[in-house]
Parts: sequence; structure tokens; C-alpha cells
Amino acid sequence: MDGCLNAETAVQISNNLPKVDPVELPHPWTFDWTYPFGPDIHHFLSFFSSPALEKIFIGIKELPALSADVLLLRGYPAAAASQLFANHRVIDLMSLCDLSLECQHEDTAGSVLRKFALPVLETFELTYVDRIKRYGNRDYAPDCCHVWSRCSETPRLLVLTHRMICRFHISAELGRTEVMLGYIPALVSLTLDGCGGVSTLSDEATSSGSGCWAGSTCAFDKYCIKLQSAGEHWICANWRLSQNNQRGRHVAESAGSS
Repeated sequence: MDGCLNAETAVQISNNLPKVDPVELPHPWTFDWTYPFGPDIHHFLSFFSSPALEKIFIGIKELPALSADVLLLRGYPAAAASQLFANHRVIDLMSLCDLSLECQHEDTAGSVLRKFALPVLETFELTYVDRIKRYGNRDYAPDCCHVWSRCSETPRLLVLTHRMICRFHISAELGRTEVMLGYIPALVSLTLDGCGGVSTLSDEATSSGSGCWAGSTCAFDKYCIKLQSAGEHWICANWRLSQNNQRGRHVAESAGSS
């Protein structure tokens, strides 16, 4: 394609592209993709009817600024790049029970997930894979609470039982823990791998913000009554949490289950 298309020409071409029906994939299958741009994920999966898709792993690459002709060659309707994240038809992944995403920006995963319905998702792993930035004496990673909220609001993950968060930072902002836990009432296991600020989670999980003790109101008990494991050095009436320093992973067990 010589030169760059103007917007009017690109619209005319895209309006004349043939329309195709989704390909039916009725048998159980898994899907691994490294590294598409965020908008590519919904665009590609829209070509399939996938009632039996059970597991997805995707490493998401950040979308650069692309001209209209490049977008058209990639198969998108002629539009500004911002329209790629518009609210197109929601794809119902009715059998998806296991999802793993790697992302380079804190908003990317939420932008991708809101285009899908995940009614039976049970296991969700989210990993920040960009280089951890350093400011002064501390490393900077995206805020886990912000990412968690973006990824749990739409679609709602009401049957999610296992969640792993890797290489994010837990904000010390008051009230964020309850916001996080309120989205996932069926949670059984929470794993924080290589995350900073984990002690914030244990401190703010109680109504007083000073740790758990017998008789205190624990946010885990309030919002995640099925939780059997969570993270870091933390002991309370209901949860015993320990840290595996060798792996940098925070894991916890219900005190009543040992």
C-alpha cells in the first residue's frame, strides 16, 4: 500500500470488506498467544464461536500509535486507535475456567477483559512483566488494588476461587483492601508472588488497621468467607500466613485446616 490512507478512503475500503460468520470450535481446547496487542485479542476471538474454550494464556504487548492504513492491514475497520478499545460485542466465553494474562501496563488487562463475559472463571493469574522502575530507594510497580478493581468490575468474577497476582505493589490507601475483596466472594486461594507492600494487606484487612486478633472483624472473613489461603507473615484468629523467601511468594493457610 503506497503512502497513507486518509480517513475517508479508509472508511470506504473497510465498509466493503467481506463479512464472515464465526468458525465453530465445539470441542474442548486451550489458547496460548504471545504477544498480541490488546485489541487483537477480542478481534481475533470474534472470528470463532468457542463454547468449549477452557483455558487461555496471553502475554499482552502494548499498542503503539498506528496509522489508519496499518490498522486496516491488520484487519480493523478504519478508525482511530482509540476506537479499538470501544465497547464492541461482548464475547461470552461460557466454559473458560482458567485465565492467565501477562501485561506491561496496569490498565491493559482491564481493557481486554471488559470485552468478555466469563461466567465460570475459577482461576485467574495476572503478571506484570515490564521492567520494575526505581525511584530513589524504592522500586515502583503498578498498584495491585487499581488493577484488581479494573479486572473484577467488568466482567464480574463471582465464582472465582483462585487468584494469583505477580510483581505488582499493594497500595497503602485506606479502604482499598475491602474494595479488592468485595469483588471476589467465592475466593478460596490468594497468592501474591513478588509483590511489594504485602504487609499492607494484612494490616488493612482488619477494621482497626492494626492486624488481626481474636474477635476482630477481618475483611477476609467479611468478604471472602471461603478463603483458605492468602499471603505474608500474618497471624490472626482465623488465618496463619507465611512467606517462602526463596521463591518470593506469599502463601497462607486457614488456621483451622492444619
